[in-house]
Formats: sequence, C-alpha cells, structure tokens
Amino acid sequence: MFKTIVEAILENGEIYSDKPAVCFKNEIVSWAQLSRFIKNGASVLANDYKLQKGDVILISALSKPEFIAAYFAAQYLGATVIPVDKTMSAEKLENFYKFVEPKIIFTNTKLNENHVNAVSLKDFYAKTITPPQEIVPEYSKPNKEDIAEIIFTTGTTGNPKGAMLSYGAIYNITLFTRDGVERNNECIELLPLPLNHSFGLRVLRTLLYVGGTIILQNGFMFIKETQANLQKFNCNGMSIVPASLEKLQRTLGNDFYEIFKQLKYVEVSAGSLSIQAKQNFIDTMPNTELHNVWGSSESGGVFFLNVTKNLNHIASIGKFPESVKVRFVDKNGDFVPGDSEKTAGRMILQGEMQMSGYFKMPELTKETLKGGWLQTSDLAYKTPDGFVYMLGRVDDIINVGGEKVSPVEIENACMQNKSVRECACIAGNDKTGEFEKIPVLFVASNDSNLTEQDLIHDLSLKLEQWKLPKQIVFIDELPRNAMKKIDKRKLQSVWNNGENLETNPV
Repeated sequence: MFKTIVEAILENGEIYSDKPAVCFKNEIVSWAQLSRFIKNGASVLANDYKLQKGDVILISALSKPEFIAAYFAAQYLGATVIPVDKTMSAEKLENFYKFVEPKIIFTNTKLNENHVNAVSLKDFYAKTITPPQEIVPEYSKPNKEDIAEIIFTTGTTGNPKGAMLSYGAIYNITLFTRDGVERNNECIELLPLPLNHSFGLRVLRTLLYVGGTIILQNGFMFIKETQANLQKFNCNGMSIVPASLEKLQRTLGNDFYEIFKQLKYVEVSAGSLSIQAKQNFIDTMPNTELHNVWGSSESGGVFFLNVTKNLNHIASIGKFPESVKVRFVDKNGDFVPGDSEKTAGRMILQGEMQMSGYFKMPELTKETLKGGWLQTSDLAYKTPDGFVYMLGRVDDIINVGGEKVSPVEIENACMQNKSVRECACIAGNDKTGEFEKIPVLFVASNDSNLTEQDLIHDLSLKLEQWKLPKQIVFIDELPRNAMKKIDKRKLQSVWNNGENLETNPV
C-alpha cells in the first residue's frame, strides 16, 4: 500500500514516541518530537509563508534536524522540495534561485533580500519547536504522480540536471533501499553523507520510513567524531561513499576493526568500490555485512549486492528487484541479449522508481526516457543467475585497433596489486598517432619503487595483451568531485590538454 514518508513519520511518532529519531551531536529528537516539529512547521509554512500544494521551495541541506523538519513540513503540505548544497556560495545560491524560481528559499546563508524570498532555516526551526498559535492544517495525501522532490546531479557528465521524483517513485525507492540492505526499526545508522544527493537522501528517507534512528554527521573529516558517535549512540549501521571507506581503511590500518567492529552492516554507494577494498573489508570485518548498492539520481538505488554473502560475484553491482525491468541495447537502440560480456549493451531500466523527467529540460527528458525506458550511460550484462556486471560507461569504452577495451576491467586488475592505492583508466588521445584512443592508466601507489614495467608485467598475467594500458601515469592522488567520485573528465584534460592536476581531499 502506497505510503508517503510523511505518513510514516506521523505513524512512527505514535508507535515509537520517546525513541530517538534523529541525533546530531548533543541534540536528540525523539519520534514524537519529530512528528510534532513537522506538523508545527507545516502550520508556519501555510500561515506565515502561504505555502501550498505544488509550490517549489529550496532548502540548504544542512546535516542537522532543522533540515529534516523543514523538508518534511513542506512535503506535509504537498510542496516540491529541492535540497541545495550547504556549501554553495551566496552568489551561486542567488543564481540558482533565479533559475528555479521557487516560492521560498530556506537557508542560513546571507542573501540579497531584494532579489530572493529568503527565510532563515535556523529561525524557522525555532518556530517548529514552539507550537504556533494557528491550527495545524490537516495532512492531505498527495497523488503518486505529484512531484515530491528534485535532486540536482553533481554534473560530472555535463551541466547539473534536476531529476524530478514523484511521491510514487520515492515510495518504491524507499522499499528497494529497505529490502536491499534489510533495514528495520532496530537500525541505528551513522549518516555522514550530504543530504542534497541521491544516496544520502534515500538512506535518510528509508530510516524514517522503517522507524530507525539516524545519527547525522558532516563527513569523515574527524575520525574522533566518528568514533564518539558510534559509541555514544550504539550505532549498528553506516552509509559511506567508496573513496571515504578506502581512505579510512588505509589511514586506520589495524585500528579500523576496533573502531567499526560494532556495526552489523555498512552500505557503500555513489561510486565503485574496488575489488581489493571489498576483499580487505571482508577479511577485516568478519561480523559486519558489506552491501554495495548501484543507483543514480534518476532511479534511486536499483542494484543491491550483499558482498559478504556473494564473494563469488564480488565484481558484480548486484541484483535488482522483481518489479524492475532491465534490458540492454546497442548503439542503434536495438535490444541485445546482454547475457555475457560479448553480448553486453547499454543498460536501460523501467520501473515505478524512475524519475518523471528533468526539471525545465524537456528535450533531455525525451532523450533519457525513451519509450518509458530510463537510458543509462553504462555498458553492462546480466548472468543467468541474475547478477549484473558493469564494464564501464558507454562513452568510456576504448576502441584500440578494432578491439574494445573496458577501463573497469583494467582498473580491477590493477587494484589486485598490493602496491596500488587507487587507479583510474581513461580513453586518452594517442600522441604517437598509431591509434585514435588508447587506455591511459593513472595510478596512485603505496610503493615509490613501483615502476611502469613492474605494473605492466603484473597486468599481463591477468589481461590479454591488447587490453594492457598503453601509458601509465603515477600521481599522488586522483582528482574527485563533490561526491568523492573519481573525476575522469579532469584526468582526460590532464592527459589530452596538459592541464595541471589539482586534487580535492577525500
């Protein structure tokens, strides 16, 4: 039965009452309080700011209870919410405001009040805590097709795009995330993810839906804060992006187990976790399940792999729910078998979890939702037992003298070398002129004595000769975007155009 997240919160407010729902540092919000804050917030929005069903608002996605209260108070009224990067500058925020044309923006950033209708998020939250004088409007359940939220992508493949998700889509995404990682009301999960991105939002929504407890944290910058939160709130789960997990494994060494051993599960998403990192986790954390999830802003989490229980499929992105259709097509859009690496094709998806379209981008929407199928940029195939394997992005596949080379296959083989910390393979221009494109492998090594010849010899034992990288470039750190994904477009510019490499800290 279709249930919105707001409905679930209101129900959980009665069922779990005094149990903690959201925690941030010393602030602990119970389920009864969260339910009350959202109702009070809806009253303030309706009476003070005249917010109505269908209105669009922006909210700075602070990892604090005040964001959650404002977010769901707006959805209580049936408004469409766009979460905004909390680090966005005032100038960019004002430009984004002009593009979206929302009714209100809730932020603590000081803006030009002559140009925008800005409301202090902090002040609004204070009003939700104190019961307003006005009557709280009755909750009116939206239709499945009504737009609940718009998630803007990080823009790694071009300009940022706003994926519009309906209440029905969010409902299905939430069920997939619940069942795929087996979340329930006993989960106490550390959530150090940005809440304006798909990964963090779907985990947040799911924990609120099942009646779990969320521990908010601003990333993994301070490991002592993480350790303190784990112990203080008795966390039994955690969500994390691959780059952060791999860095924690490297920097903590043997201490990694001692700090995280209490966790029953860890979900990794928003990027690819290397086979080496997966295996290291399994070896180090025998009592903690590792879940690898593939998803996107346009679809939410769709493929789920319990790595701990499926070591024979450790390189797979996982299986998909029965209600989702997955097919594979060639460059002309014709269906291909997609049942092996040789018959792989561009993966397309269909299901009630997919977006309704891109905000203010009708032409791009038509291109992305062809015949009701969500087009991805990923080349993949499915085994007879239902596991999907990714070969890389379609545009990243490298044609070398008529042979197709998968960057992901090269990266997986490279990461098996214990001297390699991280790597990324791109399609680079062949500066010798023999080929149009060649595999160029960027490598960050733990061993300063590792040479190109050593690595090529090691790779030749795992890959066919024509799959070997033509060039290897050793660097200190790989560049990453805001979600800590490796920025391959930057690496291509470095190789093709000689740009300087500036990396962002993980």
